[in-house]
Formats: sequence, structure tokens, C-alpha cells
Amino acid sequence: MLWKLIIALSCVSILAGGILWVKDGTILFPHDREEVRTTVTDPLFGTTKEEITWKSVEPKFGLLPQGTDLVDIPRSYIFVVGASGAFILLALIMRKRQRNQSV
Repeated sequence: MLWKLIIALSCVSILAGGILWVKDGTILFPHDREEVRTTVTDPLFGTTKEEITWKSVEPKFGLLPQGTDLVDIPRSYIFVVGASGAFILLALIMRKRQRNQSV
């Protein structure tokens, strides 16, 4: 019964992570800054130029981790799928082992 519960929770976490990833825009790498482009017109000469500034934003849930630090890895959909897949595989092996011992 415990292994079925682990399999069910792992499937739910994969689905919830997928929904969160789609809700955040199905981005590959999450960004902590956003580019803001503004057009500035020079009143003296009448020329226009484009200025680029960066605005800090909350990192989104991406497919891959944002950086190479260990702290960034759990905030990725690949981590959720990998960990849940490992739990499902372990639970299937343990269920089969329990079935063979009881027969």
C-alpha cells in the first residue's frame, strides 16, 4: 500500500510541476532580469534612440535550472520529473520484490 501511495504522489507531483511550468510560460532557462526597451526622442535634433534597461523579476519555474549552484536545481521541472521518476521506479521494484516474497 505504501508503494502505491508513493507512485500516486509522484505522478501528482509530475502533473503539478508540468502545470506550473506551462503557467510560467514553458521557458527553458528561467531569468532573474527582464529587458525593458524605451524609445527616447532628442528634442533638439529630433532623433530617436532606443535605451535598454534591465528590471529585476522573480525567477520563474523553468525546464532547466537557472544557474550551476545546488540551490538552483530544485527550482526546475527536470528535477521534479527526475526525482519523481526515481521514486516511481523504486516503488515498482519494491512492489515486485514484495510480491515475489509473498508467493
